[in-house]
Amino acid sequence: MRLKNILYFSTGTLLSRILGFVREATIAYLLGGKDAADAFYVAFRIPNLLRDLFAENSVQTAFVPSFVEAREKDLSPFDFANAVFTLTLIILGVITLIGILFAPFIVKLIAYGFTKHPAKFHLAATLTRITFPFLLFISLSAILGGILNSYKRFFVPAISPVLYNIAVISSGVIAYFILKEGHYPHALAGGVVTGGIVQFLFQWPFVRKVGVRLKLHFTLQHPMFKKFYKLLLPVVLSVSFVNLTLFFNTEIASFLGRGAVAYLSYAFRIMHLPIAIFGVAVSTVILPGLVEKFARGEDMTDEFEEGMAFLLFLIIPASIFMIKDAPGIIKFLFQRGNFTSYDTIMVSQALCFYAPLIVPSSLAKLFQSYYFAQGKVKVPNYSFATAGVVNIALAWYLGFKLGFPGIALASFIAIFVRFIVLSFPVFRAMKKKGVFLHRIAKVIILSFLFALFVFSFNPSGDMENMFIHLFAGFGAYYGIGYLWGMFNIKRK
Repeated sequence: MRLKNILYFSTGTLLSRILGFVREATIAYLLGGKDAADAFYVAFRIPNLLRDLFAENSVQTAFVPSFVEAREKDLSPFDFANAVFTLTLIILGVITLIGILFAPFIVKLIAYGFTKHPAKFHLAATLTRITFPFLLFISLSAILGGILNSYKRFFVPAISPVLYNIAVISSGVIAYFILKEGHYPHALAGGVVTGGIVQFLFQWPFVRKVGVRLKLHFTLQHPMFKKFYKLLLPVVLSVSFVNLTLFFNTEIASFLGRGAVAYLSYAFRIMHLPIAIFGVAVSTVILPGLVEKFARGEDMTDEFEEGMAFLLFLIIPASIFMIKDAPGIIKFLFQRGNFTSYDTIMVSQALCFYAPLIVPSSLAKLFQSYYFAQGKVKVPNYSFATAGVVNIALAWYLGFKLGFPGIALASFIAIFVRFIVLSFPVFRAMKKKGVFLHRIAKVIILSFLFALFVFSFNPSGDMENMFIHLFAGFGAYYGIGYLWGMFNIKRK
């Protein structure tokens, strides 16, 4: 694991996420917390959840390890990539067609509460039809990104979502100037599909540059398909469990009043920023190296332990800061146009419950890379199933007990349970616990000092003080961490 690669991936992701927040701010400005916002987020959530199933998760946990091993063992890796690309195109093309044809049924399935409001339900179904092709193009784009990641070219896949965000933002700006307000959601949905197409086309020449010439080639006989299927089927089942819980959360939120779905969506986007910048970065960068070591029969524990300590060092302060300054963050990002001060208060409540999820969720992604690098699927599958059951049970109870913030709290508890299930076998197998605990002790001390600084500060409510607080706290934390050797990871 090289610090340079983490920096490349994190930088690309940060640029993408910054524009992602501009995208969310654009949507918030145009739609606010109204019925149109709920309809848009339900429509977008359907292909987006299937994207998690067929794109990023499947590529990261099934395709990348299989492709790297095929390359290490000289088992026609390009033929394998062509076969997976073609199979994805066929399967998701059919699923996209089904999604367009049966959009009303799908909306009724995941947001039945909308049926009480016919206009809202009809809008959600229409937007679902518009956004569904996004699934096909973003999944093909994920394969291209997986190929580049396997060659340790991390920046291009990380920055490619910038183009997607630009497409959605542009569609919103154009709609504001030339369309009536009632057509804003349709324009944004069109921007989603355009963004997926552009993101796919952007990565294509870079894949060719590393020597991979993708073409349509359908076969199921490649020797690496056995490992690919071994990893893919459990991934699909596991992610299906996660998506089921998200569908269930949306279903409950649809009964919790106007804006509930949108409030949770806004808060989830913010919470996911540090996970994407640091959690996904470390787990993505570390995976090819772990697979290579496992294929060669080398020990990979040291690299994993180092990655885990470094990840904790990066993400803990983000969780603390979001809990403390949630209202200021929401106000700065979204409070304009149709997004009111009341909406800020509502989203802040959800974010305070989502923020503690950052640490266990990031670690769970790292542990998943550790298991799948070795072709192990039993523990990850069990962790997904257990977390899914916990989330569904608690979301039902806490959602109707506490309102929509209860759904965010249920998500945190479920992810924490998943982390415990994933971590126990790994911690038990660690060889150099003393070295690892020494690294963790440094992280705990630094995090405690950061928390003291954050919670001793009482902002006056203006943005200038919040930014001073932000840069001073994070600057001191990472600065002391640098002097204490927290950035001294192996440069392999």
